[in-house]
Amino acid sequence: MVPYVQRDPDCSFLADSLLWGDQKIRRVESSSSGRYITILPVRDYGNMHQKGERSPLSLLTPEDRAAINSGRTMLLLDHTNEGPAFNPIIFDIFHNEVAAFGLRRDKIVFCGQNRRMGLDYRAHYGEGMKFWSYDYFPMAIAIWMDSVRGKQIFGADAFPIENYSPLGAAGTVPRFLSFNAAARWHRLLLYRWLQMQGMMAHGIVSFHGVNSGNPKSHEIDIKSPPPELLASFPELIEGIGEWMPAAPVRVGQGVGLGNDLIMTIDVASYELTLFSIVSESDFFEAGIERLTEKSLKVAAMGHPFVILGAPRTVSALAELGFCTFGGLINHAYDLVEDPVERMRMAFRSITQSWDRIRSDPDRWRADALQEAQFNFKHARGGLAARLGQLAAQPVVQRMERFVATGELLQCP
Repeated sequence: MVPYVQRDPDCSFLADSLLWGDQKIRRVESSSSGRYITILPVRDYGNMHQKGERSPLSLLTPEDRAAINSGRTMLLLDHTNEGPAFNPIIFDIFHNEVAAFGLRRDKIVFCGQNRRMGLDYRAHYGEGMKFWSYDYFPMAIAIWMDSVRGKQIFGADAFPIENYSPLGAAGTVPRFLSFNAAARWHRLLLYRWLQMQGMMAHGIVSFHGVNSGNPKSHEIDIKSPPPELLASFPELIEGIGEWMPAAPVRVGQGVGLGNDLIMTIDVASYELTLFSIVSESDFFEAGIERLTEKSLKVAAMGHPFVILGAPRTVSALAELGFCTFGGLINHAYDLVEDPVERMRMAFRSITQSWDRIRSDPDRWRADALQEAQFNFKHARGGLAARLGQLAAQPVVQRMERFVATGELLQCP
């Protein structure tokens, strides 16, 4: 067992999901002898450049700081709920705070979702902090869907899955599904593109809106679109103040809030639809490579999909053991680094897929059914173990290595 100390016990992403997944760690109040891990939640990327008493480092005790510098504990910054790109301004300020708190930079590990952040950090600073990767929300969803673990962990919150069958919308009007979370530019462009393609009447589409009631509406300014998007997609941005909903909307049939709630799966909407268009958390920002619960849910529910996300998101699903419907859907967009070209290719893939569905929904269902059923079965019985093998076990093994030897390993 790896002993760990948790600072800010009300926020424990990494440790909670490792414990759910039966990994060998144990929480202690303090460790008077031997090496141990000190886990400090970051919560939000913006917290990294808070100073003094507002800094996340202020939660460390004098004993914590002495143990970190002596090598008795590593400081593990738990940011496994987010996956932002590397920002040198944020890390410059954080480095100053590390020095102000009298800490050694080389005794700190940053654990987040973005697999590229460590590479960009080392390119900018050389050696210093270490970086590990781990995805909290995908692991939480995988454990939630697991036929054995799920109800033990989430109890009454576990969704009623007994009567669900992937692509079970036989005899219904063909429809697609597109849940959209906080307003970001790729989601606005997708929303407008669906309108202009005449597809909105055939979909279950959610959108948060951009008014002040949306806590994340400040992330974009619809009055000042990025110049590169104005140049590349003028027809989609034109008149944005007239067509963009201010308040949250839900188009089409279905119940509940869908992906508006991270830890909820709107089963009814999946039952009514044959295809998903996923708008991931990241698209236009460079330097991000991660998978979130948004794509994982769709694959786990057995839906064929096109994903508007960071490069290699579809590849990440395949690595987790999912079929990606490559015989039905052209995922060539997945490997394209340029976001404008990736979006255009994804739009073409959506059009091709939707045309096939509209022309012969029964054929689409028949062609997709075997992979859909495999994915749902995998989510119910193998996904949590696969994520444990690929994500959780390497993190725990690095912890064990530190506790045994004092060596602090860099993630590959």
